[in-house]
Amino acid sequence: MFTLFAAAILSIVPGDAQDPIVVTGTMSFEERIDDYVSTLSAVESFSPMSRYEEGKYCPRVIGLSPATNAAIEQRMRTVADAIGVKPAGEDCWTSALVVIAEDRAAMFETFKKEHGRYFRTLSRDPIDYHGMEDDVLSWSILARIDRNGGVLPRGRNGPARVEVPTGMTRTQAATREVVAMSVVLVDIDAITGLSTTQVADMALMRTLIDGDPARLANPDSILAVTDAVEGESAPASLTQWDFAYLKARYASEPWLLGRSQRAQIRGDMRRTLLPQGD
Repeated sequence: MFTLFAAAILSIVPGDAQDPIVVTGTMSFEERIDDYVSTLSAVESFSPMSRYEEGKYCPRVIGLSPATNAAIEQRMRTVADAIGVKPAGEDCWTSALVVIAEDRAAMFETFKKEHGRYFRTLSRDPIDYHGMEDDVLSWSILARIDRNGGVLPRGRNGPARVEVPTGMTRTQAATREVVAMSVVLVDIDAITGLSTTQVADMALMRTLIDGDPARLANPDSILAVTDAVEGESAPASLTQWDFAYLKARYASEPWLLGRSQRAQIRGDMRRTLLPQGD
């Protein structure tokens, strides 16, 4: 199904996907945590934040040499496991697709024409695209499940009705959204000269957040690696902020309403990032 993607040539710095995960970055002020979490976390009043189910995260990279594609995929798996996402086995159904193309905008149109299922959510909700005018574009296909893990269809009048389980508190939900597929389209010029670790970590972040990276005021993120001006230093991998956020997000109680989850994430990040006694 992916024959339309020709392998592109990229002057990418070799990296070992088995290298230890090195978290880079510097400490910052506590108030920046609020902006970071709010920007990268899409929250609805009636629903928990979306996330991958255990054993469902399966990255696939297309567009570079087979060896480079495999190295990026392995790095994404390694980091996902470290932050608690718990990836799928090696022989799995792709659920985090990264496509690198010589013309990102043209690839989007071709991809949409030839693979329409990547542009329809199972819940029939509209898709949020992040970076439509940028070199990196990402979006997620979501499904809503009930407490038994069953996928809920969406009718003309909204989501299907579900029974509310006994013992559920006011801060918990009866249903929640899960990520069925994330797609990241990358213009090859945006990552020329980057290491496999930088490309993998940037792509991983894109598949695991649901906010708009362009609105992120905090520069301490691998999400900014494609925006670095020549001569400026860029993160070598996930930063302390990125690692702390992703780990806290996947450690939060999955059925809590989004606002409560976001508060939980803020608290975990404060304990991780701020010096003792602050």
